[in-house]
Amino acid sequence: MRKRRVVTVIAIVLAAATIGVGIYNVVKNKNFWNVSVAQVLTLLVTISIAFWATQFKNDQRSAKAHAEKVIAKIQAIVSCEEFYTFIPGCNEEDAKKNYGISQRKFANCLSVLEEYGKQLGLQDDVKYIDEQFTEYKTFISDHLNDFDYLSKSEAHLRRLSENIDSKCDQIVVKFYN
Repeated sequence: MRKRRVVTVIAIVLAAATIGVGIYNVVKNKNFWNVSVAQVLTLLVTISIAFWATQFKNDQRSAKAHAEKVIAKIQAIVSCEEFYTFIPGCNEEDAKKNYGISQRKFANCLSVLEEYGKQLGLQDDVKYIDEQFTEYKTFISDHLNDFDYLSKSEAHLRRLSENIDSKCDQIVVKFYN
């Protein structure tokens, strides 16, 4: 908070100084408004190039930043122990409800990531994540009423979770290469 105030004060002081120098220059320099067309064009071209350079691939950068947030959400979901651990004898209704919630969250994040995948060229990576999640959903759905079997299948479910997590890490690394 303090740093933000210091930056704001410095920006205000610099803006006031620039305006002051500009006013002083206009008042004291009688030839200030006498400029050639070449000077005006040079200034306009320079400003245009500077603006273009700052905006170049800005959409792609913001898409990568948002996609990275979505990937972090996916990783949080698959890293949660409830994603791959089923304890026999626990409250199975709560476990089923938690499974449904995490499945919907994951599916929503995956659909958003698919949209960014088209824009950022990540279709194959997103397809792999989708395949792993489909295998996970199918396995859980086939055995949802047999918690004893699901509890013994933790290694398989953890492997699927780690595959998704690893692919998410690979996608983030691609953003910075």
